[in-house]
Amino acid sequence: MNIRFKAYHSDDEAKVLALFDSNQPDYFAPIERQPFIDFLRSSKKEVYEVMYAREQLIGAGGYCTQNPKEARIVWLMIHRSIHGKGLGKMMMQHFAQKIKKDAKFENISLMTSQLTDAFYAKLGFVTTREENDYWFKGMHLRYMEKKLK
Repeated sequence: MNIRFKAYHSDDEAKVLALFDSNQPDYFAPIERQPFIDFLRSSKKEVYEVMYAREQLIGAGGYCTQNPKEARIVWLMIHRSIHGKGLGKMMMQHFAQKIKKDAKFENISLMTSQLTDAFYAKLGFVTTREENDYWFKGMHLRYMEKKLK
C-alpha cells in the first residue's frame, strides 16, 4: 500500500469528518464532534496531518506541545473499515520520528480510552492516570506517556 502524509488543509475537512464519523460511537462520542470541528478550524494546530493510501484519505492525526518538554498526540484516527491493518502503528511511528527530531521533547503523551489503550501499550506507552466515565458513561480515560530519553 502506497502511504503518504500531508499537512491538513481546510479542503480536507469533509473527508476528515467522515473519518471521525466512521469511528462513532465506539471510539469517539457524538459530543466530541463539535470540539473536533473547532480544533480543525482553529489556528492552534501545531502539527496535524492526513494520511493517504493512493488518493483516498484513510487517517488523520497530529501532536501539539503540551508543556515545554511534552508532545501530546491529538485526534489520531484511522477509518474504521481498515482498523487492524497496522496503519495506526505506522501513523504513530511517523509522528514519533518527527517528535524525536525536535530535541526539546522528552516524552510523548496521549489521552485515550479503555478501548484503545492496549494498542498504545504495545507501542511502549504506559498508563499514568485513569478516570471512569471521562467522556461519557462507559468511556473511560486512559492518560498514557512514553519517555523519549
